[in-house]
Amino acid sequence: MNDADVRAQIFADKLRGLPLWDAGRAANLIWFEFGARKTVTKHTRNEQQVVGEWALHVQCAWRLTGPSGIEVAYQDIYYPASSEGKVDLGEFDWDRQGKNRCDEKLAKIWATDNQGRFTVTNAVVGRNGFLTLELTDGWLLEVFPHSSGPQEAWRLFQPYAETEEMIFCGQGYEKWLPEPLNPTTP
Repeated sequence: MNDADVRAQIFADKLRGLPLWDAGRAANLIWFEFGARKTVTKHTRNEQQVVGEWALHVQCAWRLTGPSGIEVAYQDIYYPASSEGKVDLGEFDWDRQGKNRCDEKLAKIWATDNQGRFTVTNAVVGRNGFLTLELTDGWLLEVFPHSSGPQEAWRLFQPYAETEEMIFCGQGYEKWLPEPLNPTTP
């Protein structure tokens, strides 16, 4: 392991022992919420939102597996939900919330009382940004960057906090302190 991998492992270890209690998406970005729930005011609108103490935003290949195999994965966003019936894939609008297989499967996973269902038991950062979160009951969340470019693959951070973020793109890790959320002008 090089120095960046060691720093990334230390950062990912902060998820150990925390519950994974929600997931959703915006376009092809999937987000996972960990730890204590907190209510915040959105940056762009004066609306309340519940977020996790930690969030993992993923814009690369990922999958959530259970004891029976792959339960939901990245490519599922590009296929219709079973409730949509027979759909021409050429005309399918995958970005409509609730209309694709990913949304349907995530809703089913989180429809049951998920308080404490999944807890992170181990976090493993592998070569080239591969991230595995081992969860209770034999579940795994695996994230595997699939681009060599500068595009962001995944980001681990504390939402609405001015703290460090761990970002992986195809060219390696970036760890940085973001600009203040409410910058003052001189």
